[in-house]
Amino acid sequence: MSVEIYLEEDNKWNLSELGTAETKQILKEKNIVIHPLAVIGNDVRISADVSIGKHVRIHEGVRIHEGVRIGEHVRIGKYARIGEDVTIDERVHIGESVEIGEGVTIYKWVLVYKGVNIGKGAQIGKRVTILPKTKISEGVTFDKWAVICKGVQIGKLANIGKDTIIGDSVRIGANACISADVSIGEHVRIGEGVTINRGLNIVQGVVV
Repeated sequence: MSVEIYLEEDNKWNLSELGTAETKQILKEKNIVIHPLAVIGNDVRISADVSIGKHVRIHEGVRIHEGVRIGEHVRIGKYARIGEDVTIDERVHIGESVEIGEGVTIYKWVLVYKGVNIGKGAQIGKRVTILPKTKISEGVTFDKWAVICKGVQIGKLANIGKDTIIGDSVRIGANACISADVSIGEHVRIGEGVTINRGLNIVQGVVV
């Protein structure tokens, strides 16, 4: 295992054995807490003031920036990037090459698949599923149980209600509000500031 602790541009430590006294001292000084039952892959870079919980598994090439909190039983796939001050609750799965911006909060039981990009300050509610290649802009909020399919793009400060299903390649504009229990078909376009009322079913290809 090769874990690199990066604090400044030219200041790093290679921590090949997390159990050594010297390593423990470095971690303490930099306020880095890694649970003994966490598994850290090769070439993982961890900045200062980071907490990694019990039974977390972090795969190779992951970058974790300052102030990140990772709860128990989290999985983070290869080459993911976790921005500053991100909070990841327990039992979350982060796929390969996912990028998470600063200040994002991801609540428990969320699934984020390969290649998803989450903008800064987004809030991802419990049991949300986000499928590959989706782009979520700054400040977007998801209520629980939403399902976001492949290749979706969601604009800044949009709000996605609970139990909503958004089909492949949908585009949702900034400040749009999608209420609870909405189903949106593939390739739908929803403009900026549009509100979709609760329980609606929008068929594929519609422009709103």
